[in-house]
Amino acid sequence: MTATALADRAYELLDAGREEEAIGPLLDALACDGEQAGLWQALGICLRAAERLDEAGAAFERASALAPGDRRILQGLAQCHYEAGMEAVPTFERALGMGGFDPAIGQALAAAIAAEQGPHAALERLEQLLVAQPDWLAGHWLASRLGAAAGRDDPVDRTIAAEIARRPNATHLWQHRLFTLMHSRQWDEALRVAREARHRFPNEAMFAWNEAGAATEAGEVEAAERLYQSLGGLPDVSNAIYRCRHWLRRRQPEHVAALHGQIPGPAGFEGLYPYFAIAWRMLDDVKADWLEPSALVAVHDLAGELPPLADLADHLRGLHNQVRQPLEQSVRGGTQTDGNLLLRAEPMVKALREVLARTIADHVASLPPSDAAHPQLRHRRDRPVRFSGSWSVRLQSGGHHDAHVHPEGWFSSALYVALPERMGGDDKAGWLALGAPQDSLGLDLSPVRMIEPKPGRLVLFPSTMWHGTVPFAAGERLTVAFDVKVPA
Repeated sequence: MTATALADRAYELLDAGREEEAIGPLLDALACDGEQAGLWQALGICLRAAERLDEAGAAFERASALAPGDRRILQGLAQCHYEAGMEAVPTFERALGMGGFDPAIGQALAAAIAAEQGPHAALERLEQLLVAQPDWLAGHWLASRLGAAAGRDDPVDRTIAAEIARRPNATHLWQHRLFTLMHSRQWDEALRVAREARHRFPNEAMFAWNEAGAATEAGEVEAAERLYQSLGGLPDVSNAIYRCRHWLRRRQPEHVAALHGQIPGPAGFEGLYPYFAIAWRMLDDVKADWLEPSALVAVHDLAGELPPLADLADHLRGLHNQVRQPLEQSVRGGTQTDGNLLLRAEPMVKALREVLARTIADHVASLPPSDAAHPQLRHRRDRPVRFSGSWSVRLQSGGHHDAHVHPEGWFSSALYVALPERMGGDDKAGWLALGAPQDSLGLDLSPVRMIEPKPGRLVLFPSTMWHGTVPFAAGERLTVAFDVKVPA
C-alpha cells in the first residue's frame, strides 16, 4: 500500500471512530520508511484523536522536521502542545504567518495566549486580527468571551456592533450580533436589536424568529406569542428550543410533547430532550421515566483512587487565570478554565484521567439495554472513552451553577476536589440538583434527585439532563467537570 493510500485508510478509520486501529499500521510503515512526513502527520492526528497527546506531539514534531513549510503540520504540532498544557503561542504564530489568514489558527492562537498569558493579552492580539478580518464572526464571539473573562465591562457585542456601524446593511453581521447577545443572555438588548434588524430588513424571516425568542426570554411572553402565531414551521433546532421555552412559560407542555412526535429521532435533536423531559413531567407522562431512569445517574466515591486531593486542588487553582465568570456558561460567582483539562500532560492530570476513564467505562457497561429512540442509550458501547470537553470550576462564596444542560455530550459530570467547611444543612447549600429546570422558565418543578458533594466524589448523569447547584454561603467549591464524547 502506498503512503498516500495508507494515510487515506487511516483517515477513514478516524472518521469511523476507530483511530486506535489506524495507529499500528502507520507505525509499521514508518518503521520501514521514516521519511514520510504525511504518514507522521496522519499518525499525529490519530494519536491526538486517541487522546495520546505526548505521542501525538512527537509525531507532529517529526513531520514538521521533514516538511518545515507545511502549515497544517505546524498547526497540528501547536495544537498538541496547547492541549497538553505546553507552550504553543510561538508555533501558532508561525503557522498563522504562512499564507493567508486561517480562522481556525487565529482562534487557537487566541486560546493559547489566554492560557499562557491571560485573557487580557489574548484579547489584545485578537483585536489586532479583527482589524484585518472584520468578517471573522468566530473572532468577534471570542472577543466577547475574552472580554468577560478579563473582567472588562464593555458591552458584550462591542466589536460586532462597531463593525455594523461601518457596514449597517450587512445582514450576516446583524445575525451574529443577535447570536452574541442571545448566547450571553442579554435579553433586553437582544430584543431591541432584533426589532431594529426587523425594521431594517423586513424580508429576513430569521430576524422575526430572533425577536420572538428574545421577547419570550425578556418577559414579553404575549408579544412573543403574537409573533410566533404569524410565523410558519420551526426553521431549525435552535429556534425550536426557544419555541419550547415559550410554550413552557405559557404552561402549554402538550405542545412541547407533540413536537417529540414530529422529529425523526434523537440524532441532531438532542437539544430538545431537556424540554421533552420537563413537558412529560408536567403531563405525568411515563416517557419522563423512560428518558431519565435512575440507572443513568451514578455516584462514585473515588478519593482513595485519585491523586492527593490537596495537591490536585493546588494544581487546579494555578490554571484559573480568569477574572470573571464565563460569558455563556452556567457559572455564577466563580471562574472556569478553558481548554480540555484532561488532555494536559502533567502526571497528576494523567493519573486523574485514567481513574475517570475507568469509572466511566464501568458506568457505560452497567447501562440499561440499547434503545435506538433514546438520546443516551442509542449509542454503541464498544469504543474507548473519550472526552469532548473537560474543565475546572472554582466557585467562591455565594457561587452556584444555574440549571443547564450539555446536549452535545453523552454523559456529563461533577468531581468534587475541594469544598467549604460548612455545606449542606436544611437548604442543602452547595448540593447538586438534577432534573430541575431553570428558574427563568417560571415552573414549580422540584429536582428529581439531590446529591451531596464530598471530596473525591464523582457524579455521572446524562448530558441532556438539567443540572445546577444550590448557592453556598462562604468558602471555595473546586470541581473538575467533563463531557464524555458521543461515540462515533
